[in-house]
Amino acid sequence: MQDDGLTRYALLRLELFNKTVNLVTYVISTVATLALLELAIKYFPASLFIKLLGVHGAQILIVCSVLVLGFGAALFKKIAQFYYGWCELVFATASAIWIVKDSLGATVVLSQWTALIGSAYIVARGMGNMAEAKIKQQSAQESLRRCLI
Repeated sequence: MQDDGLTRYALLRLELFNKTVNLVTYVISTVATLALLELAIKYFPASLFIKLLGVHGAQILIVCSVLVLGFGAALFKKIAQFYYGWCELVFATASAIWIVKDSLGATVVLSQWTALIGSAYIVARGMGNMAEAKIKQQSAQESLRRCLI
């Protein structure tokens, strides 16, 4: 009985440690995403693309970039759904911080509220993707366990 209590205690400590590591990783990921966004806007302003490509060229480049990123995101989700959900949480948090940072002290317009609601939706999707990935992993482990028995 005493060993069972120690085992449960060790498992609880391990779970607490894992949750702490996940939280720290999440915070670091969010800060890094914000820093990258700040650098991208500082060193790659839209005016640079417009000077190089013209207005229509810059618009076409942006649309094509969105399509390529979307296809890449879909592939990433198929390969690693849990980490895709994690990235959704980081991106949604960074987006919300960015939106709020720019709107404090000023009148908040409808587009900012819409973007914040969109960030909340991305959080919900990220949590859903992480939960689906865990269910798939547990199902695969259960199937493997049945095969081995």
